[in-house]
Amino acid sequence: MSQARAWEALNDTAILKACIPGCDSIDADGENVYDVAMTAAVGPVKARFKGRMD
Repeated sequence: MSQARAWEALNDTAILKACIPGCDSIDADGENVYDVAMTAAVGPVKARFKGRMD
């Protein structure tokens, strides 16, 4: 994969969502800022997390 294609993939929220286990959503909220929601499970316990990536 070329460097340009890798950079495009890193900036494509659909590709990122598919690559992150438990990721429910990644939504752009400005330039280089994203709201992220994901679910993590450890045994029978599940937790949902929301946060921002800058």
